[in-house]
Amino acid sequence: MPRVNFVGNSALFAAVQANSTVYDSVLVGNLLYTCGDFTTVADRSGTYARAGGACLNLSTGLWSSFNAGVSGGSAFCIESDGTYLYIGGSFSAVVGAANRYLVRYALATGAVDAGWDLTPSDSSPFLCMKFMNGKLYIGGNLGGATFNSGSVTRAGVMRLTSGSIDSWQPNLAPIFFYGGNIYGFVDLGSGNVGLSGGFHYINNAPGTHYQARDFAVVASDGTIQQTPQGYYSEDTFSSGQDHYNAVVIGSLVYLAGYHGVTVFDEPLNTTNPSSRGGYYACSFTGVWSSTWNPAINNADSKCRYILNTSDNALIMAGRFLGTDLLACALRFDSTTGARDSGFSLQYASYVGDNVMNTKQYGSMLIVMGNINNTIQGRACAGFVFANANTGNLVP
Repeated sequence: MPRVNFVGNSALFAAVQANSTVYDSVLVGNLLYTCGDFTTVADRSGTYARAGGACLNLSTGLWSSFNAGVSGGSAFCIESDGTYLYIGGSFSAVVGAANRYLVRYALATGAVDAGWDLTPSDSSPFLCMKFMNGKLYIGGNLGGATFNSGSVTRAGVMRLTSGSIDSWQPNLAPIFFYGGNIYGFVDLGSGNVGLSGGFHYINNAPGTHYQARDFAVVASDGTIQQTPQGYYSEDTFSSGQDHYNAVVIGSLVYLAGYHGVTVFDEPLNTTNPSSRGGYYACSFTGVWSSTWNPAINNADSKCRYILNTSDNALIMAGRFLGTDLLACALRFDSTTGARDSGFSLQYASYVGDNVMNTKQYGSMLIVMGNINNTIQGRACAGFVFANANTGNLVP
């Protein structure tokens, strides 16, 4: 597998920790903004109170003074549009604002924008955000929540333009008849957006049931498109497993999710299923890749996040348990699916850890989640900082 020597600071991170789960992150230049259940963070200079959101300077390995100040629930997702920082979740309180579940801060100052409030009418949490093509996409478990004093209703997902809910409105309401979540967005080009999550079907028009389990494609006008896991029936021949996020390389969409799903060569083909271990590829037209298969099939394994590295390798981050591995992250060839045997980022033992998010900064891979374990002799809590090529921890 080809390797690239990246330029970036890969020192000073051995003492960086959080006292609870880190769910999500966004890079803004050399600053890593994170959110989660943590109430304190630490670096080599000390420990600091940070409620649900904090900012790590990757040039120095030190935490900044930013403190999201959320409480009464979890901060699940975080994103920036270049001017503001947005945090969503299930939290019920924000220091300095009346917001619940969704809040934004001025990037320049870190101050909460108390005049901006898109608190939903129900108690369903926001679970994911993605800024794409000048728009902020927000998703979660919105079962037909209303916003703006009841004048706007959105189910599952919504899109913001310049901080306001715009007219983009996929008809996702039937997802929630069975219970479901939207966990991630991916840009498919030409205005198409991929939705990954855990859901049963989407109703594209009154009286028409269109099944698109766990991954769906939405056009720029909000129309639900034919998808790799969807077809016009209500039988059970689809994966039935959550998809957490996706990346695009060329014409292929790589999906992360649970172990051992059953996938098909084409959406309507139920005669030739093949088993793929929680991580697999499909084309935009819905045809499954016949060759890409990393074969992680252990019953307790789960791929929570995919990262396409600068040299077009794929990092699978999550929970991988088996006789030959006990890892929080693995590296694969994006063309063949071959595992990179030179990459190692393994736990000393498994104690319930789960990865939630991964970022690359220069040569450094940053793995975040519910991590409280020993890796390569180092006690890691919330964060793992490693070389993106080898998996060796950075000092």
